[in-house]
Amino acid sequence: MDDTYSNRPTSPNSNKTTIESMMNENMKHIEQIAVVFEFI
Repeated sequence: MDDTYSNRPTSPNSNKTTIESMMNENMKHIEQIAVVFEFI
């Protein structure tokens, strides 16, 4: 993932970008949790 979106100054589109970045962070956590569950 490139950081150009998170480094952008605030703009009318920044809210959507923030939501997308939050979704990406959530996906990373979900993948980590899934990996942990594979070991149980």
